[in-house]
Amino acid sequence: MLPREVINIIPGTTNEGRLIMILFLGSGVSLKSGLPSVSGIKTELLKAERFEANCDPRLLDLFNILFDLDTDYLRNSAPFKTNNGKYGFTGQIFRSETTYEDLFYLAKQIVLNGEGLKADITAESFTKLLRKKSRSFLKGRSKIDQIIDLHKLADEAAGFIETVVSDLLRTVEVVGLDLIVELAKSPLVPILNIVTLNHDTLVEQLLAANGIKFSDGFGEYDGNVRWFEDDYSHEIKVHIIKLHGSINWFPQGSDRILKPADLGTVINEWKNHKGELIKNVNPTPSFLTGVSKVFSYSRGIFADQHYSFQKLLRDNKVMLMSGYGWGDIPINFQLQNWLARKDENLLILLHQDPMALVNNSLELRHIYSKYKGNGKIIPIEQWLSETSISDISKSL
Repeated sequence: MLPREVINIIPGTTNEGRLIMILFLGSGVSLKSGLPSVSGIKTELLKAERFEANCDPRLLDLFNILFDLDTDYLRNSAPFKTNNGKYGFTGQIFRSETTYEDLFYLAKQIVLNGEGLKADITAESFTKLLRKKSRSFLKGRSKIDQIIDLHKLADEAAGFIETVVSDLLRTVEVVGLDLIVELAKSPLVPILNIVTLNHDTLVEQLLAANGIKFSDGFGEYDGNVRWFEDDYSHEIKVHIIKLHGSINWFPQGSDRILKPADLGTVINEWKNHKGELIKNVNPTPSFLTGVSKVFSYSRGIFADQHYSFQKLLRDNKVMLMSGYGWGDIPINFQLQNWLARKDENLLILLHQDPMALVNNSLELRHIYSKYKGNGKIIPIEQWLSETSISDISKSL
């Protein structure tokens, strides 16, 4: 049992001292397992040897131009005039470098513009600028032919990023996530709702390796695969919601998502329980990268995931957070709304340097001092890999 004085102040505990909670995870929790950081993924993505086979070598040229354009924007935006009459530039305050997600976002803007799905004049202007910068390697003599070629190349660039990221996020060893097992096995936690923004499968691997059942919205096995049914078992303690998708989610057609029993198997060999090959499976996993992911939060499986998250925010008073950099603006707004909704809603923040998070996020900066002062945000200055349930109790 938790100490009585702890039970009295934790708003999410029952009379028996049991804690019902949301465990909210970001990419930082995956670093101990050897998965690359956001910067590391970008470095791997731009390695020249990746473009030597099985893809259009012009992709590297396109990425370099996108990188240069965005870097210039980061440095030379927000102009101001000094006292001596000269001009300077503040630059972007909460984004200091171009990541692979930014490259994906820029490529997607070109694709959407080419499909007539981007109702934004800036996308058209950006596409025209990029066409001029890319004339040396675009196919076609006329401007329109080069624009069409640019649309196709940008679509291939977006797919290339998704494929590389998927490959980089595969791992067999899980390190530093022991607290998840402790929470999942503890009788003090009758329900554990794991909400993650990560595309990797570390949490699922960890739970399976420790014999812990979990419900993730997918149904029973149909041969080699499971289909997403948006159904979470009330008889299973641990639920997993992946707001940004997963490297083992694959679309079939336009409205079905499946996940294989083994991510290492060959896609065109997957079969259902009748022994029939499952056809028309997209080889690119269904996960969201780049700022443009926010436009997909209301589409397909992602809409279902976010609906489930919203329901959890209505029903849960305690959130334990680790590894999230507070860089997803729509998610930040949801977290702010949740904290403001009820006085008893409480965020326990695991981070070795909480002020680093505050300084990098406008939304967190707006609320941190107030909520830390009144006890609604409780920072624990250590990583999840260093934390146990007893550490959380002591901090409370």
